[in-house]
Amino acid sequence: MQTPFLINSLWKLWCAPRAHFFDRNLSKVEKVQCDYLQRLLRKNQNSRYGRVHGFANIRSYSEYQSRVPVVDYADVEDFIWEAAQGGSALTREKILLLEPTSGTQSGSKFIPYTATLRSEFQKGIAPWVYHLFRRFPELKSGTSYWSLSPSLTQVPPRESRVPIGFDSDSRYLGPLGVWMDRQLFSVPSRIAKIEDPDRFFYLTALHLLRDESLSLVSVWNPGFWTILLEKIAGWKENLLRDIQEGQSSSGSRRARHLESEWGKSTEDNPPWSRIWPRLRVISCWRDGWAKVPSERLQQLFPGVFIQPKGLIATEAFVSFPHEGSPQSGANLLAYPCHFFEFIDVQTGKIYPAWKLVAGETYSVVVTTGGGLYRYRLRDLVSITGFKDSCPILRFIAKEDAFSDLTGEKLATEFVQKCGERVLAECVTDSLFFLLAPEPSETPPFYVFYFYPGEKWDIGNLKEIAVKMDEALAENFHYRLCRRLGQLGAVRAVSLYSDAETRYYRHKSRNSKWGDVKWKVLEQPDRWTEILGPSG
Repeated sequence: MQTPFLINSLWKLWCAPRAHFFDRNLSKVEKVQCDYLQRLLRKNQNSRYGRVHGFANIRSYSEYQSRVPVVDYADVEDFIWEAAQGGSALTREKILLLEPTSGTQSGSKFIPYTATLRSEFQKGIAPWVYHLFRRFPELKSGTSYWSLSPSLTQVPPRESRVPIGFDSDSRYLGPLGVWMDRQLFSVPSRIAKIEDPDRFFYLTALHLLRDESLSLVSVWNPGFWTILLEKIAGWKENLLRDIQEGQSSSGSRRARHLESEWGKSTEDNPPWSRIWPRLRVISCWRDGWAKVPSERLQQLFPGVFIQPKGLIATEAFVSFPHEGSPQSGANLLAYPCHFFEFIDVQTGKIYPAWKLVAGETYSVVVTTGGGLYRYRLRDLVSITGFKDSCPILRFIAKEDAFSDLTGEKLATEFVQKCGERVLAECVTDSLFFLLAPEPSETPPFYVFYFYPGEKWDIGNLKEIAVKMDEALAENFHYRLCRRLGQLGAVRAVSLYSDAETRYYRHKSRNSKWGDVKWKVLEQPDRWTEILGPSG
């Protein structure tokens, strides 16, 4: 029996009890949620946060709703750093580490992780992986690549007695993940500790190209994977040399195979599916801003299933794809993981998971074993249906993903649709774009940055600017601001092919590269300098 098959079989066996619990209780979401909440409150009633808000006296969800406020990161930041000093500010449980993530208003947030929170993530990972193995049993015979990003030197703003950050996604699995890292994963987690991005990417590429058994790729950002492929193509001569010299006869055979496949490749016939012929699934973000880069990934791997990852935040495991869902590509709420609430974006009223309405849009609020209580993730989701009593979620955008210089109220989802439509009309092979405000001039205006591919006439730049301005004017508030002269016309800037890499390098200053979300609607910055325009 081959080692990957044995390890993957054991992994599926480990996942089975949690997956069966999830499937058995799909009609009992309310009971599971309420039981979870009561256990968590009893466990942490003597924490400082629990004493402040009277956890010991809460007997129902309605009492929890009335006694405990909905909070943002800034509201609990002092509690988090107190807990990081070893106290029981948020939970009665020890904080294992602080996981950094990018903040909306500031550079970084530091999210507390406990053993309970890690086990809650496992309750979401397990049914996802179990059903993935059921749908694609051939995955059991192959190896996996799980997201690793270059290490960042994180300097916490306050003193902490606990470590800062996981070094790989496998750590969410605890001791099992450590063992699998050594035996099953294509790229060892030690690579993530390399701070130089080029060396990180080179060694990642080297390990991946050596692995002809790769069957599952799990990344967050689809753009991270395509950038990695571009770097592999640019370094292929050096990579082939190192593969040939580093693995004796097997290395020589693998290098010859890779060289042959690259020799057959063209722009319309990329080599990737032949380089990893056993690759069956790429799991990544596909909704909202990730729609365009994930579609590009599908073009590069036409025979591979690009699975939507669901909504997984640093703070909480919210949803995951489930093969038993009545909707293709749908993500079910991970109801056993945490306690979930949802703010109706129209009315502002807050509802528990068992009171949601199909077709409505909500902002997600979570209570977790990491010590976050009624915490706003600021992720917008729509409810597209139900599996028994379990809501089916579709991620839309970040709640605060909008721009409003003079009252135009542009939202990310609207801007993305406008950009896709304009570029489809004018630039058939456009690969990357974003819209950013330029508030320093009078009147302020928006700049439409895009990479049009290699075959494009720069003379169309003015036409694209006009069309984008007209598309945005379908928004009443934008149209009114333009008519009143409060906003100037859109300007268009075409970019070189490395613009996307430049973008991720810039955005990764305060978070891991692979975790950076491409935002089609950005905030003011030195974007012309950052992205490197071609015209």
